[in-house]
Amino acid sequence: MKNIFSFVFVVAVVVLFLLQYRVYIEMQGQQKHIAVLLAEKNANTRPTSLDLQGKCAKQALEAFKQDGNEGQPFTSFTNHYNERLGKCFIDIESMQVDKSTHNPTNVKTVYDAFEGKVYAQYIWVGEQGKKYWEVAPMICKVTGTDGKEQLCHASDEFDHLIKVYMD
Repeated sequence: MKNIFSFVFVVAVVVLFLLQYRVYIEMQGQQKHIAVLLAEKNANTRPTSLDLQGKCAKQALEAFKQDGNEGQPFTSFTNHYNERLGKCFIDIESMQVDKSTHNPTNVKTVYDAFEGKVYAQYIWVGEQGKKYWEVAPMICKVTGTDGKEQLCHASDEFDHLIKVYMD
């Protein structure tokens, strides 16, 4: 009787082990399947860099038009979706000449094309009888990514400071 009980006990342990192993294998397969489904879901819901750049370009053009710049001579813009900051920036540059004084004016502005927040401004007005490098800009300021405003003194310095947004 003792031998039969031992045999039944061993068979029961082996059967339980096999059932437990089968459940373990099934769970591993389900976990792999869940991981694949999650990866597919994330790939389909996360916008790609090209999608974001396309949306940025479309919004920048709309912002350019809304500001009344379309059709203005010597006025152009560039846009850039900055992945690190998660923002769409537009850089508008305009050159004008005052009809009465014939003094040139150069205006550059960088702002968020969706929010409208201005991050950088540059205004330079030429003076009669002076070379362009002899005239300081009226306004030359860039707000850094830390929120602090930096003043600048020339167009090339301005262009260097805005790279944090436009690169």
